[in-house]
Amino acid sequence: MNRPLLHHRAEGSPTAPPLLLGPSLGTSLALWDQVAPELSVAHRVVRWDLPGHGGSAPGLISAGATVGELAGLVLALADDLGIERFAYAGVSLGGAVGLHLAVHHPERVGALAVLCSSAHFGGAGAWQERAALVRKEGTAGVADSAPARWFTPGFSVPRLVRDNRDADPEAYAACCDALAAFDLRERLGDIAVPTLLIAGRDDPATPPAHLREIADAVPGAELAELFNSSYRPDNPVHDTAFHAAYLAPVVAAGGDLVDSFSYWTFSDMFEEEGVPTALFHGGFGLLTHRQVKKPTYHLYAFMARMGEEVLGRGDDHLVTRHPDGRVTVLAWAPVDPTGVAPGPGLHTLRLHVPLSGGTAFLRRSSVDEERGNAYTAWRRMGSPRSPRPRQVDVLHEAAEPARSHHRLPVGELGVTVDLTLERHEVTLVEVSPVEDETPAWWDAGRLLGDGEPR
Repeated sequence: MNRPLLHHRAEGSPTAPPLLLGPSLGTSLALWDQVAPELSVAHRVVRWDLPGHGGSAPGLISAGATVGELAGLVLALADDLGIERFAYAGVSLGGAVGLHLAVHHPERVGALAVLCSSAHFGGAGAWQERAALVRKEGTAGVADSAPARWFTPGFSVPRLVRDNRDADPEAYAACCDALAAFDLRERLGDIAVPTLLIAGRDDPATPPAHLREIADAVPGAELAELFNSSYRPDNPVHDTAFHAAYLAPVVAAGGDLVDSFSYWTFSDMFEEEGVPTALFHGGFGLLTHRQVKKPTYHLYAFMARMGEEVLGRGDDHLVTRHPDGRVTVLAWAPVDPTGVAPGPGLHTLRLHVPLSGGTAFLRRSSVDEERGNAYTAWRRMGSPRSPRPRQVDVLHEAAEPARSHHRLPVGELGVTVDLTLERHEVTLVEVSPVEDETPAWWDAGRLLGDGEPR
């Protein structure tokens, strides 16, 4: 008698390149509901349920199970479907299955994506305790605590929580046994397929450092860290200076964890929601549909002008240096991440910037509630749904950062930079040594006014 297969769902053309999707502990193939239709346009998508989850029989594994056993069930499914080589993506335990397949069955895996997972899951103790709890009391307790582990505040997917509650306790516990025993760190260097790692910034179970560990060990692997301030394409926070100040420390710290930054999306022309109903409507974009820049656009533009060498960082700043000696400072006013309490009206900081020479030229670009903020100007206009050309010109002008220039002395410790930031301000300071080429015949005393150089 043939052994039962994992419950699965196949979508897309049978002749398209196959893509297998693995779920996390406690969920079902419904985890992929929002993306499977898109993926099936170009792939033969096969998503499967863990034993005792969704439609898969609980008896496929037993106490003391391993990730290798789960990987074997996935290969048996692929064989039954006539799939020899496939791309694979998996979340958490499903991601661990993908890592195992890439190490132990490299001839079967053509590409790998590992989402919110790990090469080890923090040691056996916690998983053994959870397995014992579920075997004794069932899955109701872990289901009740699942939203706090899985979702950021204000967001939930009730269907996945139900799947957790409905999972077979023995099979769930056996999956915990597999996680307890899993540790592939010593074999990561053997993975030779193109590998993408995706981390969630606020994921408490597998934080970004776990994915960075894999990325550093797998040759050529790429790592992306995802974060968000709102999952809705109509949240006004996306249009504000608060949003830029909220994201500034995230982006500034993320360089240690990821290879590049992206943003969802570049423009408010977001096909899932259709044509925007107003110029500012809380869209996902860095630009409105009339290409008016939002404060967060400038945060990313400022980051693009930072140097490669990190000189220092703090809770409100990042200091970098370019190969030519220029020093760049990104600074931001602190915000309450919940948005409940307003940020401070003024925020001050003093930085000592290492620089040689006698004097320094300082260029500062800033956005806050008043400057570089077309949203504020738009509100003062009366929030026109479709601004006229003259109004659009004003908004483009209002969207540009405020800029100032200064000349400062260079002391023994370099340049002392004193900054006072307005509420929700993000500022970029560029400091470079001055090479004075003033001609010998120049006489500042002939100028009207006080004669001081500007």
